[in-house]
Amino acid sequence: MQYVDKKATPRDNPAWFPNAKLNWAENQLRNVATHPDDIAIIDTVEPCPGYAPGPRRVTQKELYNLVAKAQAAMKAAGLKQGHRVAYWGGNRIVRVGIDNRC
Repeated sequence: MQYVDKKATPRDNPAWFPNAKLNWAENQLRNVATHPDDIAIIDTVEPCPGYAPGPRRVTQKELYNLVAKAQAAMKAAGLKQGHRVAYWGGNRIVRVGIDNRC
């Protein structure tokens, strides 16, 4: 059974899961209790002259702790449920003062 008409434009295809909701953070963090040492994220950067780090592996527990720190900082700044937060930056885990060499 084919659900997508490959000859149609994307707009002409039916909406997929129209009322579905996905919480990426909830799904990413759900394994910390049962698999704290499993790798959650492998963070890599493109090398540049004089800087070619290897991949950084972040465990479920480390990711959970990083998220907890971010949550605490937002609460300390006065954010509450219903507020909107925007982010502009790279799509990686940055260690301040270490990963901004290029």
